[in-house]
Amino acid sequence: MAEPQEPLLRVRGSIQEVPAATGGGGLTGTARIAVMAVGVALLVGAWVTEGEVTQSLQNPVDGKCAGRGETDPKTGLCFAQPTANHSNCSLACVDTCAAGIGTRPWLITYAARLAWASVLALWCGWFMATRESRSPSDVILAYPLRHYVLWLPIMSATVAACAYTWFISLNGMPVSANTAVYNTTPVFVFIISVPVLGEKVTLKKVLATACAVAGVAVVALDSNPPACPSTASGEFEFAPYAWCLLSVLLYSLYEVGVKKFLQSPAETYPVANSLLLLGTLGLVALLLFWPMFLLLNSLDPTIDLYEELAWPKGGGLQLLLVNSALDMTFNLALILLIAATSRELAHLPQPTAF
Repeated sequence: MAEPQEPLLRVRGSIQEVPAATGGGGLTGTARIAVMAVGVALLVGAWVTEGEVTQSLQNPVDGKCAGRGETDPKTGLCFAQPTANHSNCSLACVDTCAAGIGTRPWLITYAARLAWASVLALWCGWFMATRESRSPSDVILAYPLRHYVLWLPIMSATVAACAYTWFISLNGMPVSANTAVYNTTPVFVFIISVPVLGEKVTLKKVLATACAVAGVAVVALDSNPPACPSTASGEFEFAPYAWCLLSVLLYSLYEVGVKKFLQSPAETYPVANSLLLLGTLGLVALLLFWPMFLLLNSLDPTIDLYEELAWPKGGGLQLLLVNSALDMTFNLALILLIAATSRELAHLPQPTAF
């Protein structure tokens, strides 16, 4: 882990003493279990629901195509060329159908970054509410500004690419299989952490990794893709699983990269800083990565990655906003779980009036 230099931001105030008996997370017994249960429910619920909503956004089945392309009579999906030439029928969708937005994974990704950026308001609220109760020695940001200028865009690009490839993968595989593949994330995190973070290799970790990989292989081979002109026979389609595995790899790189370059033991409030990190990554993506819309729109419409540059209409816009809210809920639930199992809550200063 990179050694912190002179902290970018310290704070003023006086911290209140908290009895050591409060223990991990500042929560004990029923309260801690309740917080963890709520966090897990939100985490799993948001993840699965986001997957279903994403598929509904990109694969509407109850409407007709508008303008360009045709509607497949079996599925109602829109295609530029609805023939068996497309190995993954839903990736060929280029128009807005019914309540969906067509196959536009980058639009979904960018909308989710907007939701992430809104989390900055939560961090600002925390920062203002606790301004009178923090110690002058508290460290909010442990690294100098130039460090964040370098690594925030890199990590933002990594996690945005992770989301983009995940949304693509949802076009051609069941959510259940997609979730199973994504559960191999700890495997990749462990493998990357060995050379990057100096993680120790043990027999238990190796066996756990092997079991996880074997389990995902069984689930993947036993799953049938959604019915469409080229896959109605139920043949296994490798492409969606490849996109999903690429997303898993990118997310693993993101997790390890954040731990090494954007987090530090010197930070006094790591959980609160998770809100700051999440919001800042979203804001950086909004400011730097909008040209992707122009790039994807410039592709030939018959290419799978083509995205039409158009504002979503009607029910499509509503579903897009719901999907973004679910993405934010997932990440906030993850932070909640971290807080519930962290000793930081035992040392949070009492908020003062705004």
